[in-house]
Amino acid sequence: MAITSNTLFHFTNSLQTLSLILKNNFKASYCIEGDSFVAMICFCDIPLSEIGGHIEKYGGYGIGLSKGWAVNKGLNPVIYLESNSYLAKTMKEGRNQLSWFMWDAVADKDFLKKHLTKFKSPLWNIDDISIYALNYGRFIKNYSETIKEKVNRYYDEREWRYVPPVNIGELEESSPSDLYDQLIIHKTHEKFEAIKTGRKLIDDQKLTFEPEDIRYLIIKSQDEIPKLVSHLKEVGRFDFEKIDKDILICKIVTIESLKEDF
Repeated sequence: MAITSNTLFHFTNSLQTLSLILKNNFKASYCIEGDSFVAMICFCDIPLSEIGGHIEKYGGYGIGLSKGWAVNKGLNPVIYLESNSYLAKTMKEGRNQLSWFMWDAVADKDFLKKHLTKFKSPLWNIDDISIYALNYGRFIKNYSETIKEKVNRYYDEREWRYVPPVNIGELEESSPSDLYDQLIIHKTHEKFEAIKTGRKLIDDQKLTFEPEDIRYLIIKSQDEIPKLVSHLKEVGRFDFEKIDKDILICKIVTIESLKEDF
């Protein structure tokens, strides 16, 4: 039996939130990642037969979208790192060295000329280097973590992730520091609440999908089916004159039925 799925699932803890996703598409939120909050949208690559533990952790309401949709939208599996591994230690040291390099270069306009004169090609753009590091870092996740004496093995979630895309050329008014402060926020950051409220870099960047991309709509019980069906008929961006609403409704499954069948 396959240990991955042809569908990626996103779970939430309420029917209201699922309804808002259907109405407005996905919107990035800040999720805890190590010692920081990172703007992202998360999905799991787990077959329905193995989804029970994930539902208990993240909620009994979900949407399943085709993996083809995910690939077309630029999602990617996260990179899991075991904290004690050689790779993790070298990446951490590399990140620290790069951070010092970037901020020295920002503070001293002649820094690159002093330290990179041996290269015959045009000097690197420090802003581009910053963005490359930022984008790479947003796809790294701990293999496991111990919280309150309980081991959470994140590797079992087989996470795929979407992060708001960043192109320094399109954000002329933002410095690398501004971008970092908006997309990766340290727990102790004094501006955290203001940045979280502002969300100026990610508010307009939605992860969109169409009815044909949906493979499953998951709710807790059969009693909630009429409410979800009613909401689907009210979603303005779903043109029921052009799509078969019965096919979409047939994609609704309940946690009750999953427990009985698997």
